[in-house]
Amino acid sequence: MSIEDFKMYEEWSAYRETVLEEAVEQPAPVVLATWARRFGAYLIDNLILSVPLVLYFFSSLPAEIASLGSMSVDPVTGQPDPAAMESLMGSMMALQFRMYLIYVVVATLYYVVCHGTTGQTMGKMALGIRLIKADGSRAGWGEAAKRAIVNPIVQIVPFVGGLLGILNGLWPLWDEKNQSLGDKAARTLVVYD
Repeated sequence: MSIEDFKMYEEWSAYRETVLEEAVEQPAPVVLATWARRFGAYLIDNLILSVPLVLYFFSSLPAEIASLGSMSVDPVTGQPDPAAMESLMGSMMALQFRMYLIYVVVATLYYVVCHGTTGQTMGKMALGIRLIKADGSRAGWGEAAKRAIVNPIVQIVPFVGGLLGILNGLWPLWDEKNQSLGDKAARTLVVYD
């Protein structure tokens, strides 16, 4: 091999490396979803999740109405019997608690299945956003479960559960990565699809 052949080989190698580097596609940068998009997806998902609750409520309502119709009334004052009223209030509170449990179970399953399989719920699909891991890869079942379980856990904290739930939803407004507390626990991001 002569010196000229060696120089041509070096030039060819340098050219080839340059062409190969340009040909390799760089991954597209992720763009974090805005809070408004996330909230819109949340509203759509909650409309979907309210269907089982409405069905359950209306299937339970006839029994509650029947118990109201059979309530005894004090003949002197015309007021409902206090014991019957207390029983009715107890059954209404039990109905409300059952509805809350149904919502928690259905919502948790919905979010885990949707995020674990495609990274998108129906609301996220409608608004063009998706859940991914913080490293940019697809979120799996583990991340979906961690993220979904945060809401029911925060809601059951006595006295402040509702406030913590609101705080969790508002957290992306001031977080640098637009993450909710659930995203932080699962190490996930919500990005434009």
